[in-house]
Amino acid sequence: MGINSEHPDTRYAEMPVFDWLERADRTTLAEYVAGLPAGGADPESPAGMLFEENCAACHGEGGEGGLLNGAPSLTDASVIYGQDATTVEQTLRHGRMGVMPYWSDRLSAAEINLLALYVSRFASGAEEAAP
Repeated sequence: MGINSEHPDTRYAEMPVFDWLERADRTTLAEYVAGLPAGGADPESPAGMLFEENCAACHGEGGEGGLLNGAPSLTDASVIYGQDATTVEQTLRHGRMGVMPYWSDRLSAAEINLLALYVSRFASGAEEAAP
């Protein structure tokens, strides 16, 4: 797939082909990437809606953390193990230290990737907004 592929249609591509994703998931992913704001997370995006449906109950609507349940704030890069989308994706897929449930049995791979990108933008948006 992509630049490392032997397939003639993708060998010289700079971005891999995502034909392994369902068409609806590719469309959702493309819409999300096209709609990314310059900084911060957009709660009205498809990923924002996934966050609201699956994460906000514990982490708060804006990722500010759960006061009653102790879920960490997602707006602080140091709290979520480095903040990069790959680390967040692994946390969503496999859980973390018995407190963060894994989501791979409830969300598709595309949904997990969307959420990982979305959550990784919480702290980056907060940093850009800081004086």
